[in-house]
Amino acid sequence: MSKIKNFHNILLLSFLLIIVLFISACSNMGQAIDPGDWHYDCVVIYDALGGTINSRDIRETYYMDNSYLFEPSGTTNMLIQPIKDGYILAGWYTSKEDITDKDGNIVGYSFKAEDRWDFDEDRVQESMTLYARWILQGKIDYVDASTDATIFSKNITVESPVQKLSKAAENLISKEGYTLYNYFSDKQCMVPYNFSEYVHTELTPSDQELYDQLYEEFPEYFNKIEYVELPESKDERPIEEDTTDLYINKLGYEIATDDKAARHEIRTRKDEIIEGFITNYENNSSKKTVYLKYIEGKYIRVDHVENLKVSGKYGFTGNDTSGKPIDGYILTSDIDFKDAAVDMVESFSGKIYGNGFSIKNIKINVSSRKLDKDTSKVAGIFKSLKGAHIEDVVFEGLTINLSVQPGIPVTVGALSVEAKNTTLKNVSFDTLKINTGRGDDGSAEYRIYDLFASGTNNTLDNVTGNNIEISATEFAHIYSLFQPEAHE
Repeated sequence: MSKIKNFHNILLLSFLLIIVLFISACSNMGQAIDPGDWHYDCVVIYDALGGTINSRDIRETYYMDNSYLFEPSGTTNMLIQPIKDGYILAGWYTSKEDITDKDGNIVGYSFKAEDRWDFDEDRVQESMTLYARWILQGKIDYVDASTDATIFSKNITVESPVQKLSKAAENLISKEGYTLYNYFSDKQCMVPYNFSEYVHTELTPSDQELYDQLYEEFPEYFNKIEYVELPESKDERPIEEDTTDLYINKLGYEIATDDKAARHEIRTRKDEIIEGFITNYENNSSKKTVYLKYIEGKYIRVDHVENLKVSGKYGFTGNDTSGKPIDGYILTSDIDFKDAAVDMVESFSGKIYGNGFSIKNIKINVSSRKLDKDTSKVAGIFKSLKGAHIEDVVFEGLTINLSVQPGIPVTVGALSVEAKNTTLKNVSFDTLKINTGRGDDGSAEYRIYDLFASGTNNTLDNVTGNNIEISATEFAHIYSLFQPEAHE
């Protein structure tokens, strides 16, 4: 805030003190107070238009002619920050237009950009009224699609934009016997909500944003400067000194023209930019609805590989972190196993709902030593799928490495060695690598499958593979669903 504005604020508060003292002095005389006697000739009314300032809808103040006005703010002065439940203050305006319904009842107000009062620039010249302009607070409702009940609401702010709920909030909206499946933009839960489309903007720009843009648009009217704060002094800056542009100087700019037409052009554009921000906020952050779909059962919502850690091992075991059985998993983001040691899961009969996300960088390593008594080896993400359901997921960067002693037969099913009564829907494999290793020398049978090694009564709906690489000798038997030419 500039020195001149500080002075104006002090002057206003000093006047209020004078008024109090004058009331005290004149109370016994029965004399009325006339602020005009001290040249406070301008009566300025702050009309909160449905809001309140210090619990009042209207505040009347007095100013000297050509003074800056005090902008209601803070919590401790006569003109504190106005409030209105469910709304944000967009600014103060010298004029408004009533919006009425068919019966003539006022249902709102409209404002013009050019009527915005700029507390940094404008000075009072006569008695007037300033009207508060209120904009609906951006709000998002989370609605249970099955009941149409709003079960969670929050204001949209820069700290809390349109986004998925936090883990704590998801716990608050939990339903007994059900698990949150996903967020949708429609009540039918057909279109997943795209949170990435929302980019938060504030109701009004900061002074820095405002003058950065003005400088870009009017380089001929501005110079960039390096503002240096003057050292503190007991002597106040003389009131006569022009500090009109001090707040602009503090932003790193100076206006390089005294031409009134140029100044007017800058001011007009300034008001337009602010109006554009307000309009964008209304369009961008007006009441939004996110529909929540719940599915029956106990599922783990997976947003990180650590959600899949059980007893120090990572994988889709069908158990929660405490080892208790669950119905399955719901992916809420891409899951990267890059730094996680994965062991083959013995058996899985649950469901995996991928929601279009990827399971990345699973690496299965199978090895043996001369002292081992293994008579055979198998490898895959799962050893057995029984009545499992996996849909809408991409297995990306799956690698299976074998390092088995010669003479030991090996069977690989990249997804599962065995599958019965299992459904795969919209499942794809992107970059699958299988390396048969040192034991693949023809002394034992190697059977390599890029999906299932054996299967019974399974349903495959839109199951695809891309970039399949199987490194094996001529002795291995390769059976590829995704590369039919490799079949034997």
